[in-house]
Amino acid sequence: VVALNAAAARLLGRPRAAVAGLPVSAVFGPAPAERLQQALAELDEADEAVALSLDFPNGGALPARLTLLESDADVALLRVPSSAAAAAGEPAAAEDDGFDSPSPSTALPVLPAAVLAAESPVDSETFRRDLVELMLCTIEAWERSGGRTRIDLAERSRIWRVTRDDGRLRVRAMERYLNLAKLPRRPRWREVVRTAYFVLAECRLDAADRDALRRRAESIQARVRQRALV
Repeated sequence: VVALNAAAARLLGRPRAAVAGLPVSAVFGPAPAERLQQALAELDEADEAVALSLDFPNGGALPARLTLLESDADVALLRVPSSAAAAAGEPAAAEDDGFDSPSPSTALPVLPAAVLAAESPVDSETFRRDLVELMLCTIEAWERSGGRTRIDLAERSRIWRVTRDDGRLRVRAMERYLNLAKLPRRPRWREVVRTAYFVLAECRLDAADRDALRRRAESIQARVRQRALV
């Protein structure tokens, strides 16, 4: 837990300073932490809000929604609906939580309950190296399967931005993921994994190449899920 608001602290029955920085399993217990881990997996695969129920010491079992923080794709935001919080004794009126909110089209009348971090994996040198190797393997599979370029991959997948530089088309963002020295400090690993699955879906690969690419993508996802809530 990297941050939480006053409403979340009251539902948890603990001071905010005593909760921030703790593993989720130490806050909710092993079983709810496992449900959160499953919800993170669903969130990663569906890329949309995931509903779940969690047991709060001062509120019992309450419905919650898990989303990604818009300003940081490596932070998950757990929200308890204001109606459920009010039923558990929380004020019905929403309070300023100090966090970025979802866009108006997807916003809910909620009291944010906690913000959960999934940041540790991206700081690992091994994870960063594996991410670069996955991107290299993905582009190699794409080019070998049809002789197409990485620019074609960016345009077809719509995952990476294509820009024009002195009359030449470039994919600068993608190219940063092909070199460990140029990899962003906070790499967007989901884009790399999405690109790998796009190539798996669109390209005719032999069995060995397909299995190797899938294993690399699944390894990245498993590493993130394992470290997100431990």
